[in-house]
Amino acid sequence: MQLLSLRCTVFAVMLLVWRILAEVNEDDDNSIKTRPKQDEESTSELTNEEKIWRWLANTKRGDAYQPDKETPSSLVGFTAELTTSQNYPPLKTIVFDKVLENQGWGYNSNTGVFRAPYRGMYLFSVTIHSQPRQPVHLELIKNNSYIGRAVAGNSNSDWGDSGSVSVITTLNKNDEVYVRGMFSVRIYGDQWSSFMGVLISRF
Repeated sequence: MQLLSLRCTVFAVMLLVWRILAEVNEDDDNSIKTRPKQDEESTSELTNEEKIWRWLANTKRGDAYQPDKETPSSLVGFTAELTTSQNYPPLKTIVFDKVLENQGWGYNSNTGVFRAPYRGMYLFSVTIHSQPRQPVHLELIKNNSYIGRAVAGNSNSDWGDSGSVSVITTLNKNDEVYVRGMFSVRIYGDQWSSFMGVLISRF
């Protein structure tokens, strides 16, 4: 008797679901056309009914509603190295020419400049190796202002030395970040010197 009752209940639920889906299929085009552009609304402002309607509409298209899904296009990060030792005049942008990673294509290996594809919080880090007895003073530049400085080596050392600086900063879209020497510098290449950046949080 209990088994028969359970089967009746399951059948009734299935029948109800079938009727709901039939109504959705019949009225879908008209009901969605009369609704505002849901994709432009914040999910926090939607009522439960609206969320259900959106979920049903997207599921029918084979694209289930996932408001917080991270897409590959939102990933931004790069690492570039200097392959050859070079002399740079004062305030000249240092071009790290060997790109190891460039997600989001924000870094330009021809100019040495990173351009932010999104507004958000970024982390940048620079490591520089100096030639013997040739100290290097560097600046990490955001647009036209420095946000960090580093020094490597000193004039009395017979050995090259390394210096680095790391900075977390907020960038607007199309803001530029690059590295330049404060004075005339010779930087040791052979991949001992590098420049990297990564998007931590998108606003």
